Amino acid sequence: MSLTADQSKRVAYIQQKYKSLESQIARVETYVKGANPEATNAKLRLDILSSLHQEYMKYNDELSQLDPDNPSIGSFPDLSDRYFEVGAAVEKLQRSVDPPIPIANSTLNASTIVLAEHQALPKIPQVSLPMFDGNRETWSHFKSKFTTLVHTRTDISDAVKAGQLFSLLTGAALAKVSHYDPCEADYQKAWTSLLSFYDQKRIVANQHLDALLDLPRLQKACDEDLSSLVDNVRQRLNILERLGRAPSEDLVVRIIERCLPPAVSSRWQDRLEPNAFPKLDDLLKFIDNTVFKLQSLHGTSSTAPNSRKRSGEAVPQSHSKNPKQNARSLVTSGVSSTSQASQITCPKCKGEHNLFRCVDFEKLSVSERWKFVNSNKVCRNCLGKHPFPCKSEHRCKKCSKAHHTKLHNDKGSGSQSSKAPEASKTSESSTKEVPNSSNPQS
Repeated sequence: MSLTADQSKRVAYIQQKYKSLESQIARVETYVKGANPEATNAKLRLDILSSLHQEYMKYNDELSQLDPDNPSIGSFPDLSDRYFEVGAAVEKLQRSVDPPIPIANSTLNASTIVLAEHQALPKIPQVSLPMFDGNRETWSHFKSKFTTLVHTRTDISDAVKAGQLFSLLTGAALAKVSHYDPCEADYQKAWTSLLSFYDQKRIVANQHLDALLDLPRLQKACDEDLSSLVDNVRQRLNILERLGRAPSEDLVVRIIERCLPPAVSSRWQDRLEPNAFPKLDDLLKFIDNTVFKLQSLHGTSSTAPNSRKRSGEAVPQSHSKNPKQNARSLVTSGVSSTSQASQITCPKCKGEHNLFRCVDFEKLSVSERWKFVNSNKVCRNCLGKHPFPCKSEHRCKKCSKAHHTKLHNDKGSGSQSSKAPEASKTSESSTKEVPNSSNPQS
């Protein structure tokens, strides 16, 4: 199969991505297997590696269409196995970390005890910081908070700052600094790299100005929609003011007036004098009062007071009733996961049992099982749904690789593993679901 010039360039680009992933896996393997690996450092390295692996899975699918005979396609399953193995090693390292046990000896006294010298880590306050996924609309807010609460502080080292920076980045933003390590030597380089790419004021300002011009026109008087409109406007104006590009008050007032539903717009116009230009504060106060009246008439508010974002925070999607949590606490240790109890539901037949106990799943061929696992984002190791890495220490009973025995293919079990995601990740949430440990390999 002959490739065009553009296809050849694309194949070369994908192969370079493969080499980058392979190199990053080797670096994490070396660190984990080295002398005295630190759990938090290993977890940050693994987060970067997970982002690269997730990204390359899409490239591998593209490569299989462009150049089916490319050797990288056949070697990717083995590379994925190395990725999952190093992920399990990092998880095991985190579980092995125990708090130091104080030494007690009744024969010692204050004059004979010699304490080992150590550096006391500064106490960092529990302050909510936003995540940043590469969306330029949220960059100004992220930069402002991170600079104030982390970057400009003199009582913490660059190593601590690097750990916080990498833990708050996801998606495209994390990929921008993936070639750096979350260490003291690379912190300034990583931060400068983010500033160089995202801190472009004209582009950011234009995006927020466009968002104001594109505000939706409301058709009916709904307290939730009106509240969202006001919050949206205030947040974008706050960012534009910080950039020094605030639009004129008359223009903003007219934009908001055009968005009001007919009934509310009529009441607003009744308050105005023909030759007087209304103030923005008066209009926003009028809308706030309207929201309060609607909530009072309905008895309860469809928008909980605590669900609104404060001025200057990441701009919510319009009319979103399920905003994603986009902040995590600033701490010096790794992010702890919180178990969430959930009822077990089989993704195949919707019954109340695990997938590996499903009769319908058992009837499928091995190839069909792999397709089902891939399309439903099921963990290939325990056949459950949970964030990476898998907590189960079980492996295939036939080949000892990181997939379930029901996915083993005697003709080549690795052939299907290239497209099997370990588990879906929730980059913007600080709570993680711990999978059911009762997942025997059978």
